[in-house]
Amino acid sequence: MTALAPEALDCDYDIKPFIREAIERRGGVPLNDEQILIIKGTWQGQDYGEMAQDSPYTAGHLQRTVAPDLWKLLSVALNLDIQKKNFRKTIGLLLTSTSAEAD
Repeated sequence: MTALAPEALDCDYDIKPFIREAIERRGGVPLNDEQILIIKGTWQGQDYGEMAQDSPYTAGHLQRTVAPDLWKLLSVALNLDIQKKNFRKTIGLLLTSTSAEAD
């Protein structure tokens, strides 16, 4: 099997299950709606304002309250420095290298 390009990865099918599993392995609690919104929005290249548009949350709340804890949680779960700016690249590389190793 050929490794997938990060662009071919689907947030609901590939990204969220991978992240949930990583967090659960470290004994973490399930992701909440705000965290999922940030994960999906970040994967789609949105800024916090765009993420907040069709949600009950403000951009400031997502950016200053939820996001810092989410990036810290993901960094611990994956043993990597995860931030909004490197999320897509880092998760994409992890998932594509994992799928290539499974071949």
